[in-house]
Amino acid sequence: MLSIKKIAALCAAALVLSGVVFAQGFSVSASNELGSDVWYVMDGDSEGRNDGFAGIYNEFIVDITSERIDAGLDVYAVFDTQGGVDGDSARLFYSSDDFDWYTLFRPLDVLDVAFSTDYWFRGSYMFVEDDNVGSQKLGSEGLSLVFTGLPNLAIGLTAPFNLVTGNFFDEFVLGVGAEYIVNDMFVIGAAVHNIAGSKDNFGFHDTQSVAVSAAIYPLYGLEILVGYGFQDYQGLLNVYGTHLLNASVLWGITDRIALSGDLITNFGTGEDDDVKKGPGIPDYDLYAAIRGDFRVTDPILAYVTLSDYMTINRDAEKNDPKFCVNPGVEYDAGSIGSFAVEVMLEFVDGSLDQVYFPVKWVYEF
Repeated sequence: MLSIKKIAALCAAALVLSGVVFAQGFSVSASNELGSDVWYVMDGDSEGRNDGFAGIYNEFIVDITSERIDAGLDVYAVFDTQGGVDGDSARLFYSSDDFDWYTLFRPLDVLDVAFSTDYWFRGSYMFVEDDNVGSQKLGSEGLSLVFTGLPNLAIGLTAPFNLVTGNFFDEFVLGVGAEYIVNDMFVIGAAVHNIAGSKDNFGFHDTQSVAVSAAIYPLYGLEILVGYGFQDYQGLLNVYGTHLLNASVLWGITDRIALSGDLITNFGTGEDDDVKKGPGIPDYDLYAAIRGDFRVTDPILAYVTLSDYMTINRDAEKNDPKFCVNPGVEYDAGSIGSFAVEVMLEFVDGSLDQVYFPVKWVYEF
């Protein structure tokens, strides 16, 4: 877990880097999202939280770009009203899972030297979830070298490491990959992570993985993204396994109406979490979602998301499928940012289990 000292050190490094970039001319983009689920209502049989105020979160993202140097920082802070052993103590903390940073240096026009830069494949993105799937990327949390000297082609070499774990030379981890823009309608990518093969920190899985990605743009307003991962144990939304398929579609029907959909599944090729003691019962994981957007007027967007999460056999608490209904309205107030109000209904085993009322304010500058 990231300590405050480590986060402060990275923030200081970003400021120093911005000073270097300042000398050569640069641009800065940033956003701040302040939000809360406001109030949640739990079914009486639900475990964990009780009914009440859901706390507040704040996410700050900044990106600095220039001709030779790019850098970025993403910090997510939370005030949680129900923490501690008994879930009844308020706490203020950084979310290490949501913390991110990167730096990128271009010593040559055709070469990127990057730290903690993902270089996600086009086919890794999920439109509804607004996130990327696991190992489908050129880069890593460590050092990446990406060659861009050939038209429409990026070739990457990466050695992963992070603030907690190093990359030990007795079992050195190395990955390679490439992404190629075939034409205006088709982009393909592929990568092999941990070429030599070694176990993860827990000794559960062989971390060697293969990712194949494709992005297709057959018609104006239509985007189709597809990816396949072999031994992708990162996945997304607790969906991972030996064979992982992800697909996402965005269709801009008109200037005011759009539909999008996500799908991730491991085909029942997941593994029991107690891998050290044997193969156990295969886990079947599935995430599926659809979203409809309607631009009522230029500043007002109405939307609704339907999503389904199914994780079978991974552990006792997650055997019941969860179906969510999430309508919302967003208002773009121009110079003071945008505001969104939603209702989140979660159904477990066919019965209403939780109700949330998310609100957020996003300010970009």
